[in-house]
Amino acid sequence: MSRPAAVPRAPAQPVHLVLGPPEHGVTRCALELHDTPALREQPVVRLLDGVTADLASALVAEGHEPGTPVHVHVTDRLLGRSAPEAAARLAPLARRWPLTVTLHDLPQPSDGAGAHERRARAYAEIVAASRGVVVSSHHEAALLDDALRLAGRPGLVTARPRAVIPLPVDPPAAPAPSDTPDTPATPATGREVGILGFLYPGKGHQEALEALAAQPADVGLVCLGRPSPGHEDLVESLEARAAELGRPCRVTGFVPDQDLLDALRAVAVPVAPHRHLSASGSINTWLAAGRRPLVPRSRYVEELEVRCPGALLVYDDLDAAVGQALEDPAVTWLGPEVVLGPGRDDAAQAYAATLADWSTRPETSLVIPYHDDQRGLDLLLDALARQTLPPGSFEVIVADDGSPQPPVLREQPYAVRLLRQPDAGFRASAARHLGATASTGRVLAFLDGDTLPTPDYLARLVGAVTTGEGPCGTLAVGRRRHADLSGVPAPEVLAWLSDVADGADAADHPGADHPGAGPRVLPEPGWLREAYAATDDLRDADDRSYRFVISAVMALPRELYDAAGGFDPGFVGYGGEDWDLAHRCWLAGAALRHVPEAVAWHDGVDFAGRDDEDHRRVKDLETLRLARVLTDPLARDPRLVWPYPRVVVRLHVGDSGPGAVAGCVAGLLDGADAGVWLGDVDAALVQDLLGDPRVHLGDPSGEVLRRCREQVDVAAPVLLAGSLTELVDRGPVRTELVVVRRTRDLARHRARPRSQTGAGGDDGIPAVSSAAVGIRPVTDPPPLEAAWGGWA
Repeated sequence: MSRPAAVPRAPAQPVHLVLGPPEHGVTRCALELHDTPALREQPVVRLLDGVTADLASALVAEGHEPGTPVHVHVTDRLLGRSAPEAAARLAPLARRWPLTVTLHDLPQPSDGAGAHERRARAYAEIVAASRGVVVSSHHEAALLDDALRLAGRPGLVTARPRAVIPLPVDPPAAPAPSDTPDTPATPATGREVGILGFLYPGKGHQEALEALAAQPADVGLVCLGRPSPGHEDLVESLEARAAELGRPCRVTGFVPDQDLLDALRAVAVPVAPHRHLSASGSINTWLAAGRRPLVPRSRYVEELEVRCPGALLVYDDLDAAVGQALEDPAVTWLGPEVVLGPGRDDAAQAYAATLADWSTRPETSLVIPYHDDQRGLDLLLDALARQTLPPGSFEVIVADDGSPQPPVLREQPYAVRLLRQPDAGFRASAARHLGATASTGRVLAFLDGDTLPTPDYLARLVGAVTTGEGPCGTLAVGRRRHADLSGVPAPEVLAWLSDVADGADAADHPGADHPGAGPRVLPEPGWLREAYAATDDLRDADDRSYRFVISAVMALPRELYDAAGGFDPGFVGYGGEDWDLAHRCWLAGAALRHVPEAVAWHDGVDFAGRDDEDHRRVKDLETLRLARVLTDPLARDPRLVWPYPRVVVRLHVGDSGPGAVAGCVAGLLDGADAGVWLGDVDAALVQDLLGDPRVHLGDPSGEVLRRCREQVDVAAPVLLAGSLTELVDRGPVRTELVVVRRTRDLARHRARPRSQTGAGGDDGIPAVSSAAVGIRPVTDPPPLEAAWGGWA
């Protein structure tokens, strides 16, 4: 059940900042998209030189003040003399204008050693600064994922919204000639193999020239374009090699738009020989001219073939492909059966819808669990109105946990709404999950209803999440301080929050009274302070550091929240749900980070510092509740059977008999906090084993896998020299019979770049013999009666 609240101001239309000379392919793409009905009414700021121009001043000069959404088509060469310089120019712009980008020319290994890494780091910085990323192919999306991982920022793979909008290709401007064999390009020079676009190393001009050696003597090469800056010597090199081969070769320089169609249609054989395309405007330009270009097989070309069947001549051997095209020129012209797309209007409409969605969708959703404290909520919402994070960048969801009366939400500069759940006990975990599932932000933040943030709290906390340093996302926790807010007027509290954020003395004297200076400051929990100091603010977190995460001041990427399964709605009672979620996030591969600069003030002492008579009872109930779900061996008694085991064993039964299976299962479970899942087995064979709640048929559930610490795959029944606990405590192990993996390692392994995982997805676990770790197969088991009776 929801309650209407104040609707924020409609966001401004995005400004299109278009950089570079009009002949540059990226610039041309941006201008052509903007010149469509879907985008034409949106403002554009045009800069011919994106390398030296003051981008911020240009926006302000056109009346686009900070806070206005800005979209830029980006290739590093249009923004800087180097990729790092390009990223450094966009980062400060993004701090003042909400920035979305279309990335072109994605980094890839063909850039060369060193350059690939530098460009990957630069593109990662651009992604980190942006609020949304468009790429032009699914191949580019995969290249971007690899670049972010190579740059050490794999968390950015999921931390930013992303859209794939293919480069537009318009229908042919004119029909194919009716007599194609008699339509040579230029009578003065004979037949020509043509390549469109800038000349630079690796684009394929040299390869195309060499392919002419086996062709008739009148066949030459025409390069429709000019050399990229810094590669002017390539023209002389091509002409010299053409002379050695006895082949005509000419470089046209920039071809004006009014002459381009005729030039493209005059070519005998159109070729786009670049083997490392991520998306190609030149291929689309050939298609728009009615030509079917020769292209080398690649992942991007395969994607384009699916989108536009019959539009390309895909080759594995360029020499042979050119020869066949010269013999049958008709194949280089598109027939009426070929359907191209998306058209320019379709692509522009996709851009308009995507940018509108991103400009109205807040980057961050802040969920506030609430119960019957209107004054505290009013204070909190007013404090959020003073955040340095722009109001349009976050939304607030108040999740009411069964208050007798719903709270009143006053109008605020940010979007705020109310969700309610019935009163069924203390269910803060369910309330947080209710808010999270109804939210839209890419970052989820949680702040308790009795906790007031300093003005830069959200900016600091969300910033730690969006840096993307964690390979599977970063779970960030702020600094929760304590003060007595009772009896202090609201204006004084709000002023005090700003003062302490600026370093006023009131925050530096725990327990002292400060007449006229705001609330009385209370001590912080010493155990948390010590834990953060010992772990370098959780940079050196380990398997037990989940205990230092408190949901009252917490944020994480939505994808991490979903991967970990979110807050457990089944928690009823005070405390523990934050440890449960943090533990699952850790197992999902997350990095943990304490952000001491992200300060929020809790009204009252910490629970550990309270003198309630039932304090120990409450904590014991919390410990028991957590023991059901925390598979940390130090958080539960292994002598008891728990619903979620520490170790998940998948046992492949195959043709093994009941004695071998029963003996193996008993050995695996002996003294271990484990569950065994039997696969490839006749249920009747093991029916009697299923009376043990630790034994199951089929595959473990996702919830079980999200909570277990180790996963063991057993290829056939085995016997262990020691215990299963001893085996998994050794760490990851791979033998011909058993593989032991850590759940956290599995998650982080999946986040590695393909270049680091190898063709077989090597997980880096060295293989050893089963005998070396005390494992032997069950080959001739004795009868169970004898084994259990002691006379086997």
